[in-house]
Amino acid sequence: MLDSESYVVIKDDRIIGFISLMGQEIGGLFIDPLFNRQGYGTLLLQLCFSLRSNWQVKVFSRNKIAREFYKKAGFKKVYKKIHSGSGEEMIIMEFQQLIQ
Repeated sequence: MLDSESYVVIKDDRIIGFISLMGQEIGGLFIDPLFNRQGYGTLLLQLCFSLRSNWQVKVFSRNKIAREFYKKAGFKKVYKKIHSGSGEEMIIMEFQQLIQ
């Protein structure tokens, strides 16, 4: 991804996940399926939240696991659109951290 910053999760000298950020958009977050539901995705989101307070992510409507993951983390659905490359429906979700 051009003009992005990426971070990886390493376990036992092996990359098991990464997140790529483009400004305030999460361009991609992937965890090796062998390590799903062990907190590594949440760890990467917490890193995001420490860098900036507002985030956006685009998720395919059919990807229920991703939608639920982001919802649990505090993201809210803002609108839907059609992905130009695939014709599939996407949900745009945003996170806004309250600053005290």
